[in-house]
Amino acid sequence: MRVLPSQPAMGDYDPLLDKSYRDTALGSDVVAWLAWLELGGAAPRTLDQYERESEANALQIRRLKLDTGKSSSSAARATRTASSR
Repeated sequence: MRVLPSQPAMGDYDPLLDKSYRDTALGSDVVAWLAWLELGGAAPRTLDQYERESEANALQIRRLKLDTGKSSSSAARATRTASSR
C-alpha cells in the first residue's frame, strides 16, 4: 500500500489524539462546553470522558442529514387531522 504525503501512516495515527471532531458543525460548541466545565472545576477524568463521548456524537451527526424544518408528511398529517375534526 502506498501512503501519500497528506495521509498519516497508520503507525503514526493515534485515535486518542485525533481532534477532527472540532471541524464538525458541533465542534465549536463542544469545545466551548468543555472549557466551561473546566472553568467550573470539573475533574480531568470527567472532561476526558465527556470529550470522548461528545467527539463520537459529533462525528456521527456529521454523517447524518439533519432535518431542520417540518417534513411534508408531518404537514399533511396535521392538515388531515385538522380537517377531520
